[in-house]
Amino acid sequence: MTVLTVDNVSKSYGQVSAVADATMIVGRGEVVALLGPNGAGKTTLIRCITGYHRPDRGSVRISGHDPAEDPVRARNQIGYVPERMPLYPELTAREHLSLVMESAAGDHGEARLLEIAAQMLVDDQLDRPVSQLSKGYRQRVGIAMALVRRPSLIVLDEPMNGLDPNQIVSARETFRSAARESGVLLSTHTLAEAAELCDRAVILNHGRVVASLDRSEIRSSLTTLIVAGGVNDDSLADLAKLGRIERHEQKGSTTEIQIRSTGTGSVEYFDWAVRRGLRLEALMPASDGLRELFASLTRELEEE
Repeated sequence: MTVLTVDNVSKSYGQVSAVADATMIVGRGEVVALLGPNGAGKTTLIRCITGYHRPDRGSVRISGHDPAEDPVRARNQIGYVPERMPLYPELTAREHLSLVMESAAGDHGEARLLEIAAQMLVDDQLDRPVSQLSKGYRQRVGIAMALVRRPSLIVLDEPMNGLDPNQIVSARETFRSAARESGVLLSTHTLAEAAELCDRAVILNHGRVVASLDRSEIRSSLTTLIVAGGVNDDSLADLAKLGRIERHEQKGSTTEIQIRSTGTGSVEYFDWAVRRGLRLEALMPASDGLRELFASLTRELEEE
């Protein structure tokens, strides 16, 4: 089931185009990363999705509701964690969660409040004013506020800021759990976070969607093999069973091959060389596939 549909959305500020014809979807049960360099339009697109901005063209639907035309119903379907979560310093964490639950339709009792507080590791701080909490605790209170109502769509803008490594692991588990009944849109600058957590990634550059990557692409790696002598077509076809060959080129007495794969280790490459009677002279450490793709896609557009 689709919980978010963005259809050819455009938004400008005066003569500056911030988002241009952006199209994407998020389904229930998946975590989708929204990636892009600074100034790519991520924040503007999130504001259009959450109803803070009205698109100049195109439409947004949250479980069938348009935030621009039906803001109350649309926003009731969203749990939103902005990069800087606004909290009332004099209120406790419990009071923040209670306020969110009271403002929403449905049956949200004390048991749900305690459940999400435990998931976000704030259950031992519920009755302290947030002004007395550390940055990491305040961030987790904000995330708990977004999740407590079980919204259809959860929008997270740099949610790991201020969290320590243990808290990040806990937050990841919570987001994955939340995605069982919601769709999650995660805006982040941390590509490793996207590769670890997300099922798909949408890359923005200069306000345009330049790529939509599936799980295998965002978790892939690029490996370089240096083989003595030439490599015939049958051997290349056998190697292609391990991944997608991006490039192969004979350079003097050796052949250089770049292959993109998911989960293929050095043992499999050495086995291939032995099987084909080839001598593998070098195997370059695998590079981060998502980082390579991101750099390539955003650099290509800059050069056009």
